[in-house]
Amino acid sequence: MPTIRLRNRWLVAGLIAGCAGVAVGCGPRATDSPSVLLVTIDTLRPDHLGAYGHPTARTPHLDALARRGAQFAEARVPYPLTLPSHSSLMTGRTPYVHGARRNDSFALDPDLPTLAGEFARAGYATGAVVSTFVLNRNFGLARPFGTYLDLAEAEDVQRGRNERRARETTDLATGWLEERADSSFFFWAHYFDPHDDYLPLPPWNRIFAGGDVDQYNGEIAYTDVFFGTLLRSIESRADHRDVLVVVTSDHGEAFGEQGEVGHGYFLYDVTVRVPLILARGRDHASSRLHPEPVSTLDLFPTVCRLAGRETPPGLPGQFLDPFGSGPEPSAPLYLETFEPTVAYGATDLRAIVADGWKWIEAPTPELYELAFDPRETDNVEGTEPDRERALRDVLTEHLDAARAADEQRAGEEDGTGAVDDETRDRLRALGYLTTGDEENDATAWSRRDPKDLVHVVPKMFRGIKLCLDGDLNSGVALLQEVLEEDPLNSKALHWIAEAKIREGDMAGALRVYRTALEYDPANAGILNQIGVIALRAKMPEDAVAALQAVVEIDPDNVAGWLNLASAQMQSRHPRRAARAIERALAIDATNPMANRMAQRMGLRPAPDAGPE
Repeated sequence: MPTIRLRNRWLVAGLIAGCAGVAVGCGPRATDSPSVLLVTIDTLRPDHLGAYGHPTARTPHLDALARRGAQFAEARVPYPLTLPSHSSLMTGRTPYVHGARRNDSFALDPDLPTLAGEFARAGYATGAVVSTFVLNRNFGLARPFGTYLDLAEAEDVQRGRNERRARETTDLATGWLEERADSSFFFWAHYFDPHDDYLPLPPWNRIFAGGDVDQYNGEIAYTDVFFGTLLRSIESRADHRDVLVVVTSDHGEAFGEQGEVGHGYFLYDVTVRVPLILARGRDHASSRLHPEPVSTLDLFPTVCRLAGRETPPGLPGQFLDPFGSGPEPSAPLYLETFEPTVAYGATDLRAIVADGWKWIEAPTPELYELAFDPRETDNVEGTEPDRERALRDVLTEHLDAARAADEQRAGEEDGTGAVDDETRDRLRALGYLTTGDEENDATAWSRRDPKDLVHVVPKMFRGIKLCLDGDLNSGVALLQEVLEEDPLNSKALHWIAEAKIREGDMAGALRVYRTALEYDPANAGILNQIGVIALRAKMPEDAVAALQAVVEIDPDNVAGWLNLASAQMQSRHPRRAARAIERALAIDATNPMANRMAQRMGLRPAPDAGPE
């Protein structure tokens, strides 16, 4: 029988230390400790880089870094979406411990130690520049950074700007570094360009003038140019020999493999496998290629140890020893995605990677021998019963730990924030926002296998793109076809309802969601959408009824309570509205939207504006 063991002491200690906020600092600052430049390039598949074997890639700067540093061939992320994946990287914890399970979640546990926080406590200057609204400060990652350059400034909000280009990201990063030329630093630069839409700028749009895959390569080539500029700024520093450079990604991208378009839906390697490169100053060139399977969870202990720092207890990751003999055999890797459940009428997915095999738990389970089937096209489930049993046992341990983490969070103050209309619109512009908390088994009506619904995904994306381009009639026609097979598809529901609203047909928009509700009457997300549309339609009684149902189904739903408060105000019941706001504040006392509403109603003092 295969030997596959979950390191229980890691998982349990990570749960206890993480939720309790227990941490050991990095210790006193050492004069010879290196600074750290962490670069994450969003949506970057390793097989589209020259260093990972792409024959025509134009990625000379990333390739050169890999040649003089340590390159990991089999690195994976625990969750193929931007916020959950970056949260795992920054905390060294699985998503069920840190709490960020979706891109529209504010649930990153504020008590968890973070990689940037450990360096800040050691006296390093800490800064970040992020290039997508999904990583804005209100989603929880900014807390440990001294400087956090995101898209939350007034002009970004007013312009509805949801991403920035690599040139601007590099300019902001190099400016920050130049201002701290004599300081040890931990700096995170996040590039977003390879994410869809694939729109490379001139001259890359002419060089890469083919379809989506070619244009995606053009976005990577464009990013590589400005990554090279960032590297040159590091090499111009007096302390450049002591700078540790780490490059990775939050997830890959699918172009029709197994039917998927984009990322987040499946747990195949096209979306969970990422590049991972570590390098020191040119004087410390140490070319290494490591074939062992590793995780971005391993970066927290690795970066701290390479910088001479101690690490918090209980981290599940291991030291990778990138410039030495490489990592020890790793614990099995746990993967998950709730995207099929929260955005489609299908079940969530979880997987375990161990000993060269991947087990995917689904209504139709999947088993792949990765060394012989790297494209994961030959499901051999049923042929290796002992191996399957061992992998299932590992998964069961993770599921038990996830339930324990959920129970512990339920007994503490809920850190989930409300998604206001402005935030909702910006998330939808990036194609991320779902209808609500359907990851709970009680509201997952269909439990269909995602494999049985994946054929609607390309059609859905085409429909949404037509809507975004202004062709609502054509887009809605495609999305109606999607709903015929997937009645709870939140993205299709949103755009069909939005088309009705733009036509002034608020009743029609409500019918769209009420029809979906027939399939799942206890779906808090759909009820919330009904309430919001009724609010916009000035139908307060309908809004109150729907939103009251939301908070009865999900009493800790901050957004539900705040929307209910708005509905009660529209119904001219200010006392009931005040009680709803107080309930939201009892769940999340720091929620900015709840505090603004409380201040407007006189329930909280207005912030001190300071001297004139």
